[in-house]
Amino acid sequence: MLDSTHYIRPVNILVLFKTNLIFSYLGFQSVFKIICVFIYLLFTIYLIILEIRLFIRLKKLYFLQVWSYIEVTIIVCSWAGVGTYIWRTNEAARITGSFRETHGDAYLNLQLLAYINDVFSCLRGFCCFFVTLRFLHLCRYNQRLSLLSNTLKYSRRELVSYAFMFSIIFMAYLALFYLQFASYVWECSSLLQTAQMICQMIKLKFDTTTIVDAAPLLGPLYFASFIIFVVFVCINMFVSIINDNFRRVRADVYRIHSDQMDAFIKFFNKIRRWFGKFYFET
Repeated sequence: MLDSTHYIRPVNILVLFKTNLIFSYLGFQSVFKIICVFIYLLFTIYLIILEIRLFIRLKKLYFLQVWSYIEVTIIVCSWAGVGTYIWRTNEAARITGSFRETHGDAYLNLQLLAYINDVFSCLRGFCCFFVTLRFLHLCRYNQRLSLLSNTLKYSRRELVSYAFMFSIIFMAYLALFYLQFASYVWECSSLLQTAQMICQMIKLKFDTTTIVDAAPLLGPLYFASFIIFVVFVCINMFVSIINDNFRRVRADVYRIHSDQMDAFIKFFNKIRRWFGKFYFET
């Protein structure tokens, strides 16, 4: 029998009507927020113009660059976030309007508003993630800041092999827990719920009481094997790959820095000898 689960999703549905009608309808409660949104839209439009010009110049080569897809994703998530924000504000205005008209006596369904807010949060998360990657790419000239990108570049082949192996193990345990506990444990009621449960188990933040109650013998056995093969073996293998390649990249950075210092010292000694020769000749 499935257990009932409750979720608390806080959503701000308060829409003020003390400022301009358009701004209040869109949920802007301060001038500073309006300025920030305006600057954000300007940057998004400027990014679109840059990408269009780059596409016209490169044409087919534009789709062969990985960063082009990241830029397009940032643009799509940004405009989708703007549309979702307007949708959420419209839904909040409808709910608050119905609440005022009925003085709180009518039934208000907040499920759609919570769903829109979740979509808006996901879009903001994607934007922050890809913008952070773009920022690291812009700072690639700094050797210290480029350690992460260079480490991933060196460990690319190893990470691809590791991802293939980890995906097989992950899908195997996903099918195992779903087929075994789908009718007994709420966290395994669907494939998505089971995947979320496995991710919590990787972080060691999962309560095994429901699994043990559902299968007193097989439950602890499955959980123990998962911890051994995934947490102890796979995660440590991933950390070892990153650590080994990070040492290689750090050694290359120190070597480049040492070569630059040697070149500077040689240049300084050459200048000093030249000035000394000029002094004795005069």
